[in-house]
Amino acid sequence: MSAPFDSDTINPACPVVETEAGVRLTEATPPGHHLPPISSVVRPVTRTILATVTPEGKAGEDTGPDLGFLDTAMRPVPSFPLDALPAGVRDLIAGMAQGQRTHPAFLVTSVLATLAAAVGTSAHLQINAEWREPSAMWALLVGASGSGKSVSMRQTVNVLTEIGLGALRQTVPDPNREAVAQMVRAEQLRRTRRKIREGLDQDEVDFSSYRLPEAAAPPPGLITCTSTTLSGILDKLQAQPRGLLLAQADVIGLLRGATLRSDEGRAALLQGYDGDPYVRERANGAQILPALLLSLCGGVQPDKLKHVVGHEDDGLFARSLVTYPQIVRDTDLPSRSAPATKRFEGVLRQAYALPASPSAFGGHPVLITEHAWRAVGPASRRWAAEASETTGMLASTYNRATTQALRLAFVLAILDHALADKAGLPPSVGDAYVRSAIRLLDENYLPSAERALDAAQARPDPDADLRAIAIFIARAVEGFDFNVRELREARRAPCYRDRAAWEKAVDRLLRLGCIAEAPRRNRTGRTRADYQAHPAFLSAARKAWSAASA
Repeated sequence: MSAPFDSDTINPACPVVETEAGVRLTEATPPGHHLPPISSVVRPVTRTILATVTPEGKAGEDTGPDLGFLDTAMRPVPSFPLDALPAGVRDLIAGMAQGQRTHPAFLVTSVLATLAAAVGTSAHLQINAEWREPSAMWALLVGASGSGKSVSMRQTVNVLTEIGLGALRQTVPDPNREAVAQMVRAEQLRRTRRKIREGLDQDEVDFSSYRLPEAAAPPPGLITCTSTTLSGILDKLQAQPRGLLLAQADVIGLLRGATLRSDEGRAALLQGYDGDPYVRERANGAQILPALLLSLCGGVQPDKLKHVVGHEDDGLFARSLVTYPQIVRDTDLPSRSAPATKRFEGVLRQAYALPASPSAFGGHPVLITEHAWRAVGPASRRWAAEASETTGMLASTYNRATTQALRLAFVLAILDHALADKAGLPPSVGDAYVRSAIRLLDENYLPSAERALDAAQARPDPDADLRAIAIFIARAVEGFDFNVRELREARRAPCYRDRAAWEKAVDRLLRLGCIAEAPRRNRTGRTRADYQAHPAFLSAARKAWSAASA
């Protein structure tokens, strides 16, 4: 005799009837179900008691099926590990959060990306003679509107913008003095041309000595850039060699702009992560930029993540430090005390004053200590193992985790050095900063990347076919019993007529205790592939389908 469904096992959208055997059966499918009539798909078979089926499919004490594969909820992100930061950096973040409420994950990420851009080509991390990492960082702040992304950028990116504007105001020449300078330069050019003509009359062939005086160096330009065109970005880099911080409160405006809609723009942005030289073709000839170095800091709402992530893994997502915290609204008003933005402004001014180099690796090298390098090893091997167990953008993210850890440690060391009122750059990056960076990645940035891929529906899902087949079985089964062959060939069946996929799914469901083989009527003839579904499995699979449909 079959075990009756419990009251919470029946889908409330399905009417039930009582059979002579006392078994409650579904008579109709849930609303919106467009499968063929159940009678044409499922062949009734002898019912057995499923209440005594174990996950191994053997009789014994019922432990219930393992239904974890039906859970498609996004991965939750734990609290941001503030204790992983150096003490001085923790105090800075706490002070900056006093004026306006925002999540510390947003603040820390925006602070590090902004400082990396301010350092730019003036310094780089030296791992060995061949391996060097520039000071560039890409940050994506993921959160709903009003969650504090813009608040964090106002206290970091906007401060760097004001520093650049102040430098430009100081270098604006007086109009009268500029007019005189142009007249002097025109006269110098006239005299140089006259000397060249006189030399030609005297059959001179070497004119290397006829040179105009070197023009004054161009004034320092803005480090921050909101331009969405490739030509605008390259023009700004040509004006100043430090590099640029591409920053927008809504990064979709940048990623959907003309910069990235073209193949050339996308390739240029990806190249900007490593700061390699860039050859710019112009009408009057090729123009060489010694360093195309770009940092990025922008916010994005969860429902727009699919536009950032895209469908192809070109490396943009893997290069980004993604922070996607769980925002808990605080109804209390923030403190009225002055935030610590002025203190961070001093750090940025110190970095901005460092002499920029024309190339990404021409500035001051900061060495990593031997102990710090050894601390990277175990984490690097662990991330490589994680990458080998998945595919797509998540695998690329884990493959780049070592690079991200090194750059994080580098910028953390610079920030902590400046907050300790020490001039210049730190002499080296120690193991304390590397361990801090590893914890930030393990506890925030890598889980946030997985959470973002879940939201964008771009994370590899090895249980996708299994889940689809299981939900199809639960929707189509009448009572407990079903025949795999008939379901596999039913209209709109997932993995339609794919015997291998169905056999793999059925074998997994058997091992998980979700289904059990039905007893055979005789011991001869062809196996009928008849199975019985566990009531708890049917209930959970139907609920998962209802949640997905909603």
